[in-house]
Amino acid sequence: MDNIVRLYGELHLNKLRLQLSRMKKPEGVPYFLTATDEGALIRQVEYDKYLEVAFKHEIMDDDLRNRLMSNVWSTFFQAKNELMAAYCVESNGHKISFHPKGKNNTKGEFTIHTESDNIFVEVKSPIKEPDSIVWSGNDALSIRKTIKDAANKQLDKNNTNLLIFSGNMRIPITHSYHSGIIEALYGEEKLVFSTNSSNLSNVPERHFEASGLFQSHRNTRISAVATLQDLLTEKGYHYSFKLFHNPFALKKISIDLFKGIKQYAYNDETDQMNWI
Repeated sequence: MDNIVRLYGELHLNKLRLQLSRMKKPEGVPYFLTATDEGALIRQVEYDKYLEVAFKHEIMDDDLRNRLMSNVWSTFFQAKNELMAAYCVESNGHKISFHPKGKNNTKGEFTIHTESDNIFVEVKSPIKEPDSIVWSGNDALSIRKTIKDAANKQLDKNNTNLLIFSGNMRIPITHSYHSGIIEALYGEEKLVFSTNSSNLSNVPERHFEASGLFQSHRNTRISAVATLQDLLTEKGYHYSFKLFHNPFALKKISIDLFKGIKQYAYNDETDQMNWI
């Protein structure tokens, strides 16, 4: 793992190992970078690949270096996931370049260069932990706020914009319905009871309420939102990458661009959003 040593140096890594040895509960940056159990070693090998992307593209400036060197997990987590997203997209065969210009001279993470268009990419990785041991609901409100804030601050309507959501939420974002990503972007199903003068009707009906971010009159600068998460399961290490298209986007992303990736898109034949 030469790139990890190149960035951190053995002296700093030894300090993290010492911190890890004194922890009652191994976690955070010291665990991620220096633990020696199988799961940690697998993630370190992958992380080394992310750093290779940064060094190859010569983007290891002071800001990125400081965030990757931070002992604050949320700071490190955001920086790591920016590189993880770049690694996954480039590994999928796409040409990328870094630090594209966004709204009001803000900068995005990277650009995906295609034959027909350039796609501005921003990565967001908020962390949302349960407020208590017992809780209910999903993370739709948190997801919606993160995406809306990014769109308002960074996404220029003249760009084709992809926002990659890679947060660590209370319900893993790999669970598209239960996590709240579908609700945040499109809306939610509700039970509707018909009434008359005497009582409720016998059978409630299900109706979809289009209350999400994607609307014909707002948030049209968002071309699509993707969810990205690295997973270590009994089947091994892999990435979950799903793309959720905005049917009202000013500039749409072609479904063909991400062939082989699970996508939620508008179907002309059914007049509905469907998985493809």
